[in-house]
Order: sequence, then structure tokens, then C-alpha cells
Amino acid sequence: MRVLVIGAGEVGTAVTIYLSRLQITAFCLELDHPTSLKRMKSFCQAVFVGGFEVEGVTARRVTTLEQLNKALVDNIIPVLTSSSKFLSDIQYDIVVNTAPTQFKFQGVTISTNWGIEGLTASIVIQKSGRYAGTRQKQQKMSEPELIGGYSFEREARAEIGGRWTAKRGIGEFVKIGDPIGVIESDEGGLQTESGECLNRKMDAVTHRRGQLSVCAPVSGLLLGLLETGAVVLKNQLLCEIDPLCDAAFVYTLSTRARCVAGSVICELMAWQSIRDRAI
Repeated sequence: MRVLVIGAGEVGTAVTIYLSRLQITAFCLELDHPTSLKRMKSFCQAVFVGGFEVEGVTARRVTTLEQLNKALVDNIIPVLTSSSKFLSDIQYDIVVNTAPTQFKFQGVTISTNWGIEGLTASIVIQKSGRYAGTRQKQQKMSEPELIGGYSFEREARAEIGGRWTAKRGIGEFVKIGDPIGVIESDEGGLQTESGECLNRKMDAVTHRRGQLSVCAPVSGLLLGLLETGAVVLKNQLLCEIDPLCDAAFVYTLSTRARCVAGSVICELMAWQSIRDRAI
């Protein structure tokens, strides 16, 4: 069985690692500039640095079909991007969609994505890991994981579109109000005389001349942070903070990601069993 995993963020990485441990051939498809935040525990980081290891499993960015096949022979997870010219040449039996995407793929699709309304899938897995039926429409994104009593409060989102530049790094400690990045925008109305954070939904933004400075909404470790150079949309997630300051969360897969991955594996095995009986 060959599995195409769409999205190499934390959930996609957990699914791929579980597949790898079962000796099931898997490869990841990512954007040319991934938007996943938790990059220190995600194979999407391989897109930026060429290769990356998570919990003992290595992924490598590939740009040709030959490189993909070589990575599989070496027991390395291939990560290809959406602009790859050989996408149509890839053979797979099933798709696991872990990212909000409009890509169209033939065949059976297991979806763990609840970020886009209206997307359908053959099998739907909720963020809790629960089986949600077949051919069901996706629902809106659920509430972020509760950590230290904070949920939405530990996230910072873009209040305007533009190009993102990170000023801090994943795993660093930040205090509430500390600048963590800047959005360069051509839109007007961003000037203020003072540099203090403005109170809107949270104390997370500062408007300066020609820029939108994003500040930490709570104190803690930067659990996830968007990579510099991304073009962001209004309300796009920019960072997640762990108020408990547990460094293990930065580099190891979360319980939620493992739970979803386990449910995906269960559905994959059920699908394979049904297919084998049909043969």
C-alpha cells in the first residue's frame, strides 16, 4: 500500500511516522512555502532546510521522481511540493488529507482537516480522533488545545494581509507584549503616534509606520511560529505560545496529533481489509 499524505505539519507528520513504523510506503505533499507553525516537530521543515528528523524518523525534500524513489529505498520520507512537475507520475492507493487544501486527487481520501467548510472526503476523522462518518462536509476549525488554561488567548493572528517577517524563534521564551514579528503591508491606516500594543481582541498587535508589529498575547515558550517570507492573509494564524513553558512540547508530537494519527491508521487498515476481501 502506498499512501500520499497531504500536509507535512504536526498531524501529517504523526500520520507519516505511524505509517513508516508499520512499513507502509508514505510520502508527503507540502506547499512551496509551508504555513505550518509547529515546524520543530514537522516534516514541512524539510522544505526549508532540505532534510529534517522528528522522533527518529527522517524526511527529505525531493524535486524529482528519481529522488523520491531513492528516498523510499533509503527508508527516508520524501517531501515534495505543490509545484513539483512529476506529481501526475506518482502512484498511490489512498490519500490522507491533513491540511486545508483545494488539491484534487482521485480515489479514497481520509481527511483530518476541519479548516475549510464544504470539503468532502471518503472518511472524516475529527481533531479528537473520532470517526465522523463518510462523505461528510467538513466543519469549521475547532477550538485550539487548552494549555495552562489558555485556548484562543495563546494564539496571535494577522489583522491585515501582507508579508510576514519573524523576529523570534521557536522554543524561545517571550513575555506578554514582546514583539515576535512584523507584517509589511501596502494598506493605509497603519500609523500611530505611539508604539504601544492596541487592545482589540487581545494585546497582540502594534501599528507602526507601514508595518503591523505582532506581539505575544501571553507569556510562555513559542510553540509554533510562521516562517519568515510567508504572504499572510487577514486572520491567518501566526504563532502559538505554551504558557506552561514545557520545552518537550516544542519538539515532540502532541497527544492530539498521535490520537488523530492512530485513528487514521485504524481506518486505513479497515479500508485495506475490505479491499483485500473484494479481491
